[in-house]
Amino acid sequence: MRVSRLRLVLLLATVPFISGWFCISIPTSIFDSGNTCVGDTAYVGQRINNPNTGKMGTVKELQGRHQRCQNAVHPIKAVVEWDS
Repeated sequence: MRVSRLRLVLLLATVPFISGWFCISIPTSIFDSGNTCVGDTAYVGQRINNPNTGKMGTVKELQGRHQRCQNAVHPIKAVVEWDS
C-alpha cells in the first residue's frame, strides 16, 4: 500500500512537466501561401521561369514586399502555380 501511495505522489509531482512532452510545433511556413519571390514588374497572369528547376509557372497573386524576399531584384512575395 505504501508503494502505491509513493508512486501516486511521484506521478502527481511530475504532472506539470508532462504537458511539455505533448507540445507540437507546427512551422508557420505551412500556412504561408506565398511560395516565391518575383521582381517589381511582375503581374498576375504573367508566366515566369524558375531558374532552379527550369519549370514554368503562372503568377496567381502578388502579396507585396516581404522580409522573406531579401534579393533586391526579386523583392515581391507571390503565389505562383508551377506547371507539372
